[in-house]
Amino acid sequence: MIGRGGVSLVDLSSMKKTGRKMENIELSWLTEGDQYSLDTHQFKIKESKVETKGYEYYNSPVAPHSGVLTPHGSLGHFLSYQLVDNGAVQEVKSYSFHEGKGFELTFKKGKETNGYWGYKEAGKDHYSYEKVIVDVVPGSFLIKD
Repeated sequence: MIGRGGVSLVDLSSMKKTGRKMENIELSWLTEGDQYSLDTHQFKIKESKVETKGYEYYNSPVAPHSGVLTPHGSLGHFLSYQLVDNGAVQEVKSYSFHEGKGFELTFKKGKETNGYWGYKEAGKDHYSYEKVIVDVVPGSFLIKD
């Protein structure tokens, strides 16, 4: 990958759809220096990054996130810090809704989920991950006082 923002890859080949519910979507996020082969469907992560699986930096529970209240500015960072590099959780949830209708998004570690971390200039973390499992459940939401 060339550039700074990263690229999300969505794999629907194992997705199961029941009504409007979608399960087993695979989500990967590649950043600068990573590669993905469209022919072989193989990832090649930049050599300077190390695997986080089994060596997670964080070890704390995660509350559900929604909208502007999330401490992370992108989905890639949210999943990197809260799920992939966190040994205390196997899944995290996020909600997106408007006027009572929306979605519950559940992001899970699967058998093939892996994260990669590297140090970038100016003290910035440099993450990538592959094969996070996503379930999307539409629903109605009511906020009570």
